[in-house]
Amino acid sequence: MVDRNIMYAEVIINSDALEIDRPFTYKVPYELIGKINVGFRVKVPFGQRSKPVEGFIFSILEDDTIKFDYKVKEILDLCDDYAILTEDNIKMILFLRKKYLCKFIDAVRLMIPVGIMNGSKNKKKKVISINREIEVNELGKGNYINLYNFIVNNNGIYTKSELTNDKQFSLYALNKLIEKEILKIDEQVVFRYNTRRYENDSNKLLTEEQETCLNIILNEPQLKYLIKGVTGSGKTEVYIRLVQEMLSQGKSAIVLVPEISLTPQMIERFKGRFGENVALFHSKLNDGERFDEWYRVKEGKARLVIGARSALFLPLQNLGLIIIDEEHENTYKSEHNPKYHAREVSEFICELKNCKLVLGTATPNIESYYKVLKGEYKLIEMHKRVNGNKMPEMQIIDIREELKNKNLSLFSAKLLEEL
Repeated sequence: MVDRNIMYAEVIINSDALEIDRPFTYKVPYELIGKINVGFRVKVPFGQRSKPVEGFIFSILEDDTIKFDYKVKEILDLCDDYAILTEDNIKMILFLRKKYLCKFIDAVRLMIPVGIMNGSKNKKKKVISINREIEVNELGKGNYINLYNFIVNNNGIYTKSELTNDKQFSLYALNKLIEKEILKIDEQVVFRYNTRRYENDSNKLLTEEQETCLNIILNEPQLKYLIKGVTGSGKTEVYIRLVQEMLSQGKSAIVLVPEISLTPQMIERFKGRFGENVALFHSKLNDGERFDEWYRVKEGKARLVIGARSALFLPLQNLGLIIIDEEHENTYKSEHNPKYHAREVSEFICELKNCKLVLGTATPNIESYYKVLKGEYKLIEMHKRVNGNKMPEMQIIDIREELKNKNLSLFSAKLLEEL
């Protein structure tokens, strides 16, 4: 019979040393049994060090018949009151390790914001709100009534100093209503990034090709698609409609772009359509901003993520769709360990979570097109530009003729003439 009072955990140590790139077994102390699980970050003793080190629980062993030929040390404490890694994160880490031959800790660090290791926490502020448990019968003077009515209309938005300094309400009246417990002070998480609001963007009238593309992806059982659409054919509107459908089904979505700073127009359209439900995630964020966006996604406060390749590793719940725009771009391949390719990782997530994967481009990567020929992807082509605009005329210049005419520059004589 298994003794429920004896539990062991396999822990990955937060260290770059190749020699300890494996799980280490620790006993779970009695007081932490029931509180601890896979994905938790813990403090553990390690080696001869007097200072505890951080580790991540990869698995739990509840078999009390396990015998060890060495003394098993105990976990000292939890670092957080929630699991940092999900079970899907653990599967992803094992996939990255096998596919790209990386260390455990390199893969772990992809899943969590750097700030967590450095002690980043939620930034909070104390706001004034209505105490719903108190029945208000008489408020007295106009100062109290005006202040109370303003709080009713702006519940939990403003701090005490903002109400008294910016809105010029009486500090005496505010303190009196708090003293009588008509108002109360609450703590609210403040997000340090992605607070800009954009103008509302409405649905555009779809072309026949856009309608066909949308219907195929939403209604066919195939999971992986390649949209080969000429520039200006309206791929972005198709992406938006796909995301809308996923959100309406209670699912979440990821839209990858090759370089976040080069796509402000796309961000503006998605933010204009989905508002605060959008998280932005890329390398230009500082530690606090990355933590905030990661936390918003983890808490389900943002169900659509737009970002560079690292956005793939955010803890989205009930993922239904991954879109990779301009899928031919080289920036989807990481130059740092793990040296992963966003397309390959997306394929793994697609199969793990049974979600749709859509690649879009005017010039498909040869590997992606080969997968179309093998039947792994379904090809959808969009030949016409939106509003019937014509494609620009193109003229091919034979550079060999240019060389014969003693033109050794990078530009043909015709191009120089047109410029």
